[in-house]
Amino acid sequence: MLFCAKNYKNPAGLDDVEFVEDVRRIKYIKKIFSKFHSTGEIKIRLILTHLTVLANMFGKEPLCRIVWLKFDNLSEIKPFLIALNLLDIRIGPVNGKMHDPDEISLDEEIIEKLREIKVRGHE
Repeated sequence: MLFCAKNYKNPAGLDDVEFVEDVRRIKYIKKIFSKFHSTGEIKIRLILTHLTVLANMFGKEPLCRIVWLKFDNLSEIKPFLIALNLLDIRIGPVNGKMHDPDEISLDEEIIEKLREIKVRGHE
């Protein structure tokens, strides 16, 4: 939470309520993936929207570090980061270690769903 607060850049001014709402977006994305695991349904555009807002509020590199800390299955979130051009060559340090995103595989089902909606302007 301290890392999030340190990297939070709200152009409208720092507001505690907005900060908490933006941090909760991570939780919302995780819930969407949880539903995907149980039902096979995933809200691609909603995840893209949440990640776009998070990237605008925290910045590209801090967002990637937050994702690496908070998500268990990085192969599911990685295609979204790639689609939005948010993924850097190396992420870190996270828990004292640099991470190479190339070592994380891509979830083929999610890639196919992203292709279906034809993400435009984020290639």
